[in-house]
Amino acid sequence: MNAHYYDTPYHRRTLRKTAASVSPEDAIRAVQATERKGKAGEAAEKQYSKMLALAENPNLDPKYLGLTKEEVQKLIEKKNLTGAEFSRIDAKQLKAGQNLKALGHQLKNQKYTPGAILKRGWEVQGEGGGGYMGGTRMGRYIGLGGKSMTGMFAVGDAKDAVNKVDPTGQGRSRTERVGYGAGGAIGGILGGVGASKMSRVPGGGVGRFAATLGLGIGGLMGGYYAGGKAGKYLDKGVSKMRGVDSGDYMQNLKRRAGFKKGKDGLY
Repeated sequence: MNAHYYDTPYHRRTLRKTAASVSPEDAIRAVQATERKGKAGEAAEKQYSKMLALAENPNLDPKYLGLTKEEVQKLIEKKNLTGAEFSRIDAKQLKAGQNLKALGHQLKNQKYTPGAILKRGWEVQGEGGGGYMGGTRMGRYIGLGGKSMTGMFAVGDAKDAVNKVDPTGQGRSRTERVGYGAGGAIGGILGGVGASKMSRVPGGGVGRFAATLGLGIGGLMGGYYAGGKAGKYLDKGVSKMRGVDSGDYMQNLKRRAGFKKGKDGLY
């Protein structure tokens, strides 16, 4: 036995025994087999990623899936693609101008009937968890994220609306409060923009998030304003027909009792 055998760490002794028992040809074949397995695994993973992407967004063109932005740009650089063709390529693989062209096609070719707009907005509210970036359709029918937020606001507004007296002290009638709450809920839904469109807006993730947030809040506030105005107008008309005062019940009682009007209502 080698005089230095016992001076060699145990794990090295084991490796030395293994190396001595395997021929160079067997070692080469083992390495090649490992490489083949690795490449097969990578190919399978790439194919799975393509299938998953297509399941989430069937509109994507399969021939561009799994490619880098540089590879896709090289393929399309000499092609005069239309907005429809750009819309079938993932937003992350396109330049800003190409994405805007795709976005123009998407906006032009969707329905703008009230029912279609509400349906799109409701589906968009299920795209939580980063869906606005990837365009995933998963989660649209789960009562979480945007749908829950809409529900929370709607419940709070409905609670204010059913009270006989305006809890905010603004002197709003029940009809005005109902219109306000309904308008806010509808406006919030209308302010939702789908992931496949927002992913094409320039400005990176922060810019897209800001745009999504701005549109959502803008829709909510616009809905509140329009709904409140409609409710107030309706209340005045109905009250006039009934021969009663419009506005909040308690504020009208105070007015008839001789209370004076101040900055914070009647006192």
